[in-house]
Amino acid sequence: YERCVKLSSRVDAMEKKEAAAAAAAAKDTKSPGKVKKSSRKTLQREDDRSNLSGLLEDAMLGNVTRLFASQVGLLQPYDNSMFKVLKASDGDEKRFKGFVRHIKHLDKTPGRASVKIGVLFVAPNQTSQRDILANTQDSMSLGFKGFLSGLGTMVDLRTHKGFAGKLDLKYFSNGKEMLYHVSDKVETAFHVATLMPTASSDPQQVAKKRHLGNDHVTIVWNEHKR
Repeated sequence: YERCVKLSSRVDAMEKKEAAAAAAAAKDTKSPGKVKKSSRKTLQREDDRSNLSGLLEDAMLGNVTRLFASQVGLLQPYDNSMFKVLKASDGDEKRFKGFVRHIKHLDKTPGRASVKIGVLFVAPNQTSQRDILANTQDSMSLGFKGFLSGLGTMVDLRTHKGFAGKLDLKYFSNGKEMLYHVSDKVETAFHVATLMPTASSDPQQVAKKRHLGNDHVTIVWNEHKR
């Protein structure tokens, strides 16, 4: 901090000298020799000021870095006796192994809450579960497509790094795209039945029901008039 103050004072002093030199040079504009000499001094002062400004920025950055390191405890003195090796006590080895397993997966814990929401499309004159689950992308109306675009954005599951709603990311049996929305607090994966592959050999569409049946919320877009 003291170094920053000193460098800042030197920069201020140099600026005052430059202002005084500029005023003096304005009076000597009639003398070519003096103007040339004054120009060389001005260039030298600009170089000195640039160097000082660079030193000031480096000093401020170093001060901020030390402040951050201090706040997170990296510069605080510590006693090695405060650090103890965890050991399983007699008869408690199973619980200890479970604790170690949770620690290993700590980095995999998401920083946001994750929510799965199912979305069903009911076309006109559809009343049976079999017909509703058999709907495909070609079955979607313009209104339903607009509704989906307001819920989130389509992501490619082959490159998606966020929450995937437990969809198949190995063989992509649930499709290669997913409707997704994220904020600073929540990640939402939408299981849209019409975006999932429809198995012609399975009238019950078990693969779709496996996800839709376990979602926290299910949204039904109903265009059936009854």
